[in-house]
Amino acid sequence: MNQGALQDVIAESVRIVVIAGFPVTLACVVAAVLMGIFQSATSIHEPVLGYAAKLGACALVLYL
Repeated sequence: MNQGALQDVIAESVRIVVIAGFPVTLACVVAAVLMGIFQSATSIHEPVLGYAAKLGACALVLYL
């Protein structure tokens, strides 16, 4: 295996990891933004709510 083939394998591996991890990351970011908006609008600043929402969103995406 020469250096060019090794670089191709590494590049393809990184690409697959990014594509596989994108849905979970996107769900966590959306949940965090929505919980931030909700907490700001209602003046409820409980950190557990944010963590629970993000954990639930990530678990739901991983389950699907």
